[in-house]
Amino acid sequence: MHDNGFGRAGILWEFLHQQAFVNIHGLVLAIIYPLLPWVGILFVGYAFGPVLFQPAQKRMRIVVGSAITALTLFDGLRALSTYGNGSAYVKGLGQPIARCHFSI
Repeated sequence: MHDNGFGRAGILWEFLHQQAFVNIHGLVLAIIYPLLPWVGILFVGYAFGPVLFQPAQKRMRIVVGSAITALTLFDGLRALSTYGNGSAYVKGLGQPIARCHFSI
């Protein structure tokens, strides 16, 4: 989704959600990494901290279970073409299906 319909609030959308070049009163700013995904990663890391204090066996079970769950969800979303570059996945673009599957 792009900021076309947001008017002046479009700049806020750019800062929060996507990479872009923003022109503010003649000053061009490059948004290298949008704010919301970065804050989300920080929150996940903070929430994961207590896991590191668990006994080794329990910690390994949680980490492996989380990894398997995340990979299964990612694989399911990509298989349904609901996440990432769905048009390339559907069309194939002459690429092997596995390459299209991981093209997000």
